[in-house]
Amino acid sequence: MKRSIRGATGHVICTGILVSLAVTACSSSGSSAGSSARSTASAAGTSAVGTAGAQPLKAGTLKIGTSADFPPMMIRDPSDPSKVQGFEADMIKALMDHVHQNYTIQISNFSGLIPAIQSGQLDMAVSDVYVTAEREKVVDFVPYMKSGLSVLVAQKNLSTTKSELDLCGKPIGVVTGSPSEAEAGNSMTQKCKSAGKAGLDLKSFQAVSDELAQIDNGRLFGIIEDSLSLIYVQKQKPGAYGVAFVVPGTEIEVGIAVAKNSPMLPALRSDVEWYLSSAQYKTDASKWGIPDTSLLSPSSSS
Repeated sequence: MKRSIRGATGHVICTGILVSLAVTACSSSGSSAGSSARSTASAAGTSAVGTAGAQPLKAGTLKIGTSADFPPMMIRDPSDPSKVQGFEADMIKALMDHVHQNYTIQISNFSGLIPAIQSGQLDMAVSDVYVTAEREKVVDFVPYMKSGLSVLVAQKNLSTTKSELDLCGKPIGVVTGSPSEAEAGNSMTQKCKSAGKAGLDLKSFQAVSDELAQIDNGRLFGIIEDSLSLIYVQKQKPGAYGVAFVVPGTEIEVGIAVAKNSPMLPALRSDVEWYLSSAQYKTDASKWGIPDTSLLSPSSSS
């Protein structure tokens, strides 16, 4: 998991402590969350309608963490950094409205999200977090999508980059706190060494925006990143980058992370099940350019 700009445009990166977004309204261009953050249908015109009798996931205000730098999943609104936008922002609003839950969205470095759940600073993390065996040792997940990893390079290098062996000996970026990317890089290194070549020169960065700047200045040859994010990156800066190949064997589920054995886990699973069964799920995915092949069936959230 990962993930101030993220994407090809720009954002403000919030380092260290969690930072809450300041406003409470919701608009068609982005969702805002703060100290009293459940937006109403009248504020946006696109809110999910709460189900009669549905109960909040917890008493009081739910604290949701994100790095807000994984387009098209969740990023800061370029026109108003006090708001977030993206598929996950729309999903959160639908889920929280459905169960009448007050919530705040707090921004942190990606690497700090799971530790913040463990320490009780956050109730959940929604930030394009991959469901991995290692993470499942310390948090529980409710999946809502599937994705994988791809390699992005500068457009000028696209025609000569076809496989892992074309990355041997080259500087390749990964996001700090994303073990799946590091593992993929290490696996490629082993393939390179088995072929008698130098391994990948893996370099770690806090956000994709940092990595893209390094591709632009020639210090990185490419990056290993979430396939859905890379679709967005290419659209934001046409002709600058290209996806060289999909990393084999990296299809994985993306989920909401909560504390291990959290008392709200059954209710959250039910809420996500409702969302995956709703027309809103496909509508939100289509809005942000997420293909149907990345969507889960309702039973996948259980």
